Amino acid sequence: MPPTGSAIVTTTSGPIRGRTHAYGTSYLSVNRAPPAGGARFTEPRPHHGWTEIRDATQPGPAALILNGRSLPDDVGSSSA
Repeated sequence: MPPTGSAIVTTTSGPIRGRTHAYGTSYLSVNRAPPAGGARFTEPRPHHGWTEIRDATQPGPAALILNGRSLPDDVGSSSA
């Protein structure tokens, strides 16, 4: 079902824009965890928040699933 409009809500971290449909409102790709790397598996920390409206109307990038395999060492390097 195609979106019919947008809706903005204010969260404890800041405002986000979602998209409305005939059946409700969706908020896509809302950050709720630190990026991959050193902080990925640590205890949650409070988010510093934001003041500008964050767009949550489009899906974010898909998660990489390796099925037990390892990535080559050069994946993600700027020289690859």
